Amino acid sequence: LSFAHVPSMVLPSADNPSAGIVGFDGGALASGHVFRSSHLYNGLVALVSRLLRPIWYKPAVVVTEGQTLYRRRQYGGGKRVLPARVELLLDEETLEMIRQPLATLQAMLKDVFAPAVDSVPGAKKTDGDAMDVDSNGSSHSSGDQHLITRAMQYQARALPHRQVAGRPVSVEKDLEAKARMTEERNLHSLYRLVSRISQLLTLMSQLHRAQANPALPKVEWGLLHGLTYCQLATERSGQDRIETLLTNLV
Repeated sequence: LSFAHVPSMVLPSADNPSAGIVGFDGGALASGHVFRSSHLYNGLVALVSRLLRPIWYKPAVVVTEGQTLYRRRQYGGGKRVLPARVELLLDEETLEMIRQPLATLQAMLKDVFAPAVDSVPGAKKTDGDAMDVDSNGSSHSSGDQHLITRAMQYQARALPHRQVAGRPVSVEKDLEAKARMTEERNLHSLYRLVSRISQLLTLMSQLHRAQANPALPKVEWGLLHGLTYCQLATERSGQDRIETLLTNLV
C-alpha cells in the first residue's frame, strides 16, 4: 500500500504533456511541474467510476402526466384526468445493492485516510505528518496500521542523501510536500463524493417507504423529475429540490 501511495510533481514530456496527470487539483507550479497522482488514488477513482457508472447519468425519477379521458355526450359528457405515472429508476432492493459497496468503500477511506477526510487538507495546521493514518480506532491489525506513516518517514529520512541533478534538496522537499497535499485534497474530494451518493441512495430508499405510508403526506416526485443522480449529488439546484421535497413531507 505504501509503495502505491506515492504522488509526485513531474515535468511533462514534450511528446505527451499531460501523460499520467490525474486528479481534481492538478495545477502547475511556477517551476513548470505538474501533479501526478499515485497509483493508489488512480485505482480508487477507477473503482468509484465503475460503481457509479450504471446510474450516474440516468434520471432518478420520471413523472408522466396523467392522460385526460373524455366521455361521449350520450354518456353524460365531461372528462376525467388519470393520476400521474411515477417511474423510479431503481427499486429498494437495487438501491441497496448499489449502496452497499459504496458504504463499504466510504468506511475504508475514512479508516485508512482519516486525516485527509476528516477535514479539508491544508485548511488548518495539524500535528504530525500529513500522511499519518495511525489512529486508535483503526480496524487494521497492529502490523498493518502504520505502513503509510512508516513509508513517509523513511522517505523523509532518505531525502537528504538523494542526488537530484540540477535541483536543491529544499526544492525537492517542497515538491514532495506539494504532491502529498494535492493528493490528500483529491482524496478528500473523492471521499465526499462517495459519501454524498451513498446518502442519496439511502434517501431514495426512505422516500420509497414514505410513499407507501398513508400516514405521511404524498411524496412530490415531480420535484425530482428528470434529474440524474449526478445532478442530485453534485449540483446545487438538485440539492435545493431535495430540500424542498423533504420540507413538504414534514
